[in-house]
Amino acid sequence: MLLAPDPVGTKYIVELLGWPEDRVVRATTLLQDDHLLTHEARPTVTKNLFKALADVWCVDQPEAGLADEPMPGNSGLAEALMLGLSDPENEAGWALGGKLAAAAWGLPVGNTDGQLHFYVPSEPYLCRAETDLGRATGAGVRAMARVSPMYWITRNRIDGARRGLLNSHWPIVHPLVSALEVGSVDPGLLSAWVAVPPELAHRPWL
Repeated sequence: MLLAPDPVGTKYIVELLGWPEDRVVRATTLLQDDHLLTHEARPTVTKNLFKALADVWCVDQPEAGLADEPMPGNSGLAEALMLGLSDPENEAGWALGGKLAAAAWGLPVGNTDGQLHFYVPSEPYLCRAETDLGRATGAGVRAMARVSPMYWITRNRIDGARRGLLNSHWPIVHPLVSALEVGSVDPGLLSAWVAVPPELAHRPWL
């Protein structure tokens, strides 16, 4: 509902997320009960819906520290972990988020520490990564990964290198995801976002 300037109806959500209609109806009913959506499944006030989602962003998906970064050159491991690097914008796979992705989209997040933060398509792939790459904490962490709160994030990635956004083989998250990440920790930075990409020209946080 935050991806379009004036979305309406459950059919739009069904087509976008690929969810069964009854699941969409249950979700929209909860949002209607919280006065975030109208009965036509239209945002009551878009910025309120954005803030509500940012406030709870990934609270149920804690990050896991990995002892090694998954290497795309290992084709067997890449397939086992569902990295999805062959055709990032047309297949599901790991999506790079965090400050690196936010900076690539032009968000003024300041100095990036180079730490990799990934969204993984599902729990089994994260468990496999912890087994094959090892778990780590503190200085031993080479990458952080969490199960994506919705599959859409790992199915709608952006090939940042091909688009000239960053020098990395890792596809990045959609700019809405970066906006929600930033909105969850420092919403004031969104007001300073000058070069907002066309995908978010409607600025759903305003």
